[in-house]
Amino acid sequence: MKIAIDMGHCLKGFDTSADGRSVGGFLESDYDRLLGKEIIKLLEQEGHTVVNVTVDDGAVYSNMYGSLAARTSKANANNVDLYFSIHFNAGGGKGTEIYYAAGDTTGPLCQRVQNKMVALGFVNRGVKNENFYVLVNAKMPAALIETCFCDSVGDKQLYDKLGHAKVAKAIVEGILNKTIVEKKEENGVNRR
Repeated sequence: MKIAIDMGHCLKGFDTSADGRSVGGFLESDYDRLLGKEIIKLLEQEGHTVVNVTVDDGAVYSNMYGSLAARTSKANANNVDLYFSIHFNAGGGKGTEIYYAAGDTTGPLCQRVQNKMVALGFVNRGVKNENFYVLVNAKMPAALIETCFCDSVGDKQLYDKLGHAKVAKAIVEGILNKTIVEKKEENGVNRR
């Protein structure tokens, strides 16, 4: 399968991320990048092709839709099978939720990912329909995860305790609908 990974938001310019640091949380774009790199690594280890559609520099566009259009255009041009956008929520809540556009076929995939995230201990905020730009402008099935809240100390503590690798594994297992088993070490090297 060919999968577009969108590590949400730009690092500068238009469409920068939420920032929970003033209340003991974290900067969304920092965690987007760390989690996204782990997801890409796991998908590639499982034999899938990944197209990274992340846009770091939003200053080259005249508004936030420029980077969103660039992301979906790259995915569309590469004829990917799935578009997956990684985000962290803000606004005083806690927990995990995942979105897909009404009429899209990603509902079962979204539910699998949501189930995996809830099993890690995150509050279940549900699987929801929403017409976010990337969901409706990607020509392929698409999903957008709000992994947890960047302005929730409790979510940050849980996420940091789990680590990027464990959260990425849960997400990838949900996407691929399979358990990823770490193979035993041979000569000091983990084998998959």
